[in-house]
Amino acid sequence: MSWKKKLLTGAAVLMAVVLLVCGIGVGIILHYISKINFDDGTVGGNASVGSIYDEEVNSGIPDSPSSEIDDLESAIEENTGGEVLDSKDVINVLLIGTDRRNPNERGRSDSMMLVSLNKVTKKIYVTSIMRDTYVDIPGVSNNNRINAAYSFGGASLLMDTVERNFRVKVDKYVSVDFESFKKLVDYFGGVEITVSDAEAGQINGLDKGGTYLLNGEQALAYARIRYVGQGDFERTERQRRVLNILIDKCRSLSVFELGEIMDLLLPQVTTNMSKSEIFGHVLASPSYASYQIINQRIPCDGSWRYMTIRGMSVLGIDFEENFEFLKSTVYAGT
Repeated sequence: MSWKKKLLTGAAVLMAVVLLVCGIGVGIILHYISKINFDDGTVGGNASVGSIYDEEVNSGIPDSPSSEIDDLESAIEENTGGEVLDSKDVINVLLIGTDRRNPNERGRSDSMMLVSLNKVTKKIYVTSIMRDTYVDIPGVSNNNRINAAYSFGGASLLMDTVERNFRVKVDKYVSVDFESFKKLVDYFGGVEITVSDAEAGQINGLDKGGTYLLNGEQALAYARIRYVGQGDFERTERQRRVLNILIDKCRSLSVFELGEIMDLLLPQVTTNMSKSEIFGHVLASPSYASYQIINQRIPCDGSWRYMTIRGMSVLGIDFEENFEFLKSTVYAGT
């Protein structure tokens, strides 16, 4: 065989090996992607709007002064229809943690985080959304707490609510429930958390403050504490703290261990992303791994106040200030 034929034969064999390896890689990725529950627009969506939190509406708690309520209602109306932030360099995915315990029920959005990947600043912003924030929910006659949106109309209505009130483009979501959270924590053998005496009193098996290795059940109880410290403000901090620990643990896993986690968790995940979109993110994940993670929340500091409306304890916020906050962080450099 001439050297030219040998060269061509060698090149052909090399190309075949590369294609085979790539084909195996693609097959593995698609195998795991197929385990996800894909929302075709009907999952938990467009349910009829019903009554919610009636027990709080009739609680007898005195409402805030009518002038303050009127001002907030006017601010909400003026805010809708304003500029919506959107950029090809920013990917926004709404991460929804639900309290669903039965696969046949929707449950409520126990936690809401806007995960934003900024390709310009190479940062990932994890923005907790306070569940008691008083907002306009599309299609609902009365304004309500943002936590009600998911109960009213599922992930699609919650995404519309976030976009309408905070004026950032949100097209995609990922939802997980309590069971998947507990399974992930238990897979890692627990998460090490330092808790106060007051927090320990809210966690099964603990009687005083200290540093503990919490199992899945305990970590969930820790992440859901609402009535210790500054209520939901500290609660969202606890959620981000646990999430960051889990992310750090995932970064150190071997390929085999990642496969085990995906087998464990992906059947518990629901999303409206397409398979091709997820495939693209998987291929890009090595570059994303170097991005800095920034934790924050809305409403931002100094932009809110406690109020009572129709017997509900809510957060009345400055929408313009929070819009500028998201513009300067999530959309920095775009």
